[in-house]
Amino acid sequence: MQVVNMIKVSDSARFRLGRLAILTGLTVLLTTIGADWVQAAKPPKPPAQALKEFVNATDSGDIPAILDLYEKYAAQDTKDAALAILYAGLHYKVTQFLNEKQTKQLLDAAEAALLKMTDKGARKETYKAVRRHPEWRVRAMLLNIARVRFHEEKRAEKAILMALTDYIDAVAIRAIEMTVELEIQRAVPRLIKLVVDKWGQHVGLGAAKAKMALEHFTGYQKPTGWYDWVRQNL
Repeated sequence: MQVVNMIKVSDSARFRLGRLAILTGLTVLLTTIGADWVQAAKPPKPPAQALKEFVNATDSGDIPAILDLYEKYAAQDTKDAALAILYAGLHYKVTQFLNEKQTKQLLDAAEAALLKMTDKGARKETYKAVRRHPEWRVRAMLLNIARVRFHEEKRAEKAILMALTDYIDAVAIRAIEMTVELEIQRAVPRLIKLVVDKWGQHVGLGAAKAKMALEHFTGYQKPTGWYDWVRQNL
């Protein structure tokens, strides 16, 4: 009679098996996410003349003049005008010496100016800046614009989805909160990756927020349930 030895699976083996299951799920996940997972491209150079105008206003300490420049370019309603507001009017040379109150004033004014623009090229650059702008506070502000336009433009949803991968927690967390608020189910694969990247480690606030969002969308607390939901719904 042949004796079959019962092998006890160690804790480390169980962990490896769990990781294997997660990685298997990631294969499905990454296929669903597609190629746009890559983080921000290099931002465009600010228009030279616009940067000169904004810097001159800043050097003179004339905040109202900066606000007037936002209005001036918003009225032009072109792609180049949007680039002027985004990358000249919100350039670090303009904001670096401002206090918190002044910076918020500029961000609010820039947001209002950009929201007035209807040109397709201008709006496209605004959404692209959600992942390309070098200043995280600007990226966070631009998410507000995406939220306002969410129900009218597909690019707004894509901008929110891309912001989930932002390397600054404040931006990523704002995007996570928006996916729940706006019921963006397409966010689930990206939310899974945010959590799985930290699985078995110190989770952090961003991953914790993502886990709560996943429970909201899928009704499950573990990766296996999330992957099943993706297969069935996306």
